[in-house]
Amino acid sequence: IGLGIQTLALCVITLVAYNTGYNHGGFITANTVAIIVLGLSKIVHALSCYSQKFVITTNFFKNTSLLISLGASLTLLLLITLTPINALFGLGNISFALWMRSLLLVVIFFVIDEIIKLGFIIYDKFKKR
Repeated sequence: IGLGIQTLALCVITLVAYNTGYNHGGFITANTVAIIVLGLSKIVHALSCYSQKFVITTNFFKNTSLLISLGASLTLLLLITLTPINALFGLGNISFALWMRSLLLVVIFFVIDEIIKLGFIIYDKFKKR
């Protein structure tokens, strides 16, 4: 159930991102905002999946492989969205305001992800009783 809710949330948030981008600049802007939200959401989701605990209480510095792979993912995402290479992917430059809206949508996905994790923690505690 948790995976289904996460998938649905990511789909809805990505569609909201696409619609926001489309309303602020058309097809290329919509693609760019959607790719940013989708990419950053998957990075945040990987951090969330690292531990059964909440992300805030987890020590990520123990797993250097995870940090290197997430850093590489973030670097590639920024490379294809902030440099002229973005034209090869059908992307374009977006405004600071759209970056902030994209980050807000990623934070919303992160909160949903952590709420689902909280639900499983509560369920496991009641199941043990």
